[in-house]
Amino acid sequence: MRTALFILAGFGLLAAAILIAWHLAPRKHAATAFVALAFMPLWFLVAVFNLWTGMQAGYGFLEEAPIFLAIALPPVLLAVWIHVRFRHA
Repeated sequence: MRTALFILAGFGLLAAAILIAWHLAPRKHAATAFVALAFMPLWFLVAVFNLWTGMQAGYGFLEEAPIFLAIALPPVLLAVWIHVRFRHA
């Protein structure tokens, strides 16, 4: 359940950042591409923090690695798709 909440939080954070960019930036497509690009390393850090906290709780790296990928990849893959879609628009 916690993993699903993290994934949903990633999608929500990406959506919120894109909506803010659309409201504030004069060049909406360029801002969308930039926000998607900036989101990727930030979400990676969130996933690494979750990995670290799981390891601090007593789980091993090999136990936490699939959860790390499950948390990191879906929002980042969506951000990659958005970045590619809007970078030349």
